[in-house]
Amino acid sequence: SFYPNGADFIQTKYFDINLKMNKTLGERDRLYWSVYMGGDKILGYNELEYYYYDEEFDMEYLELETEDNELRWGNTISSLRWNHQFNPKLFANTSLIYSRYFNDYDQLFQYYDVEISEEDPYDFYYYFVTSSNKEYTLKTDFDLYPNSTHQIRTGASLRLHTFSPFMTIYDENTIGLPTTDSLSL
Repeated sequence: SFYPNGADFIQTKYFDINLKMNKTLGERDRLYWSVYMGGDKILGYNELEYYYYDEEFDMEYLELETEDNELRWGNTISSLRWNHQFNPKLFANTSLIYSRYFNDYDQLFQYYDVEISEEDPYDFYYYFVTSSNKEYTLKTDFDLYPNSTHQIRTGASLRLHTFSPFMTIYDENTIGLPTTDSLSL
């Protein structure tokens, strides 16, 4: 969708990592840790040449347009859980959990007059959008088995959510380019 008419270069990169570990701390205590990380990236580049003829000045010139796109997204989830057995009928699980999802997209258009210079663009447009969603959770759960036919579950949790959108747009005509243009909440 970046290049409906084709592209000179497209590259994709993907990775996923899963780790799990557990440790017996004692006769009644166990520690569990797990993490998942994944990230994906699509890169693209396109170069187009345009020929123009200006009848008024009887001039012809060649313009070069380049377009770079990069789309990145991924997530991370990690959990650390402590399991404690008070007695054969009462168990507790206390967990610390972190999760994050992000996506970034940036795009750069550059325009060159080939007759004058292919090194310095005479105009450009840059666009960058990103967002990140994070969640931090602390929770504890208790399981009580008073007899073989009943189970009682209770617990509490505390969660913190953060959402951070961000956008930047620059072009050659921008005066006093800001270092950031954050929409963060």
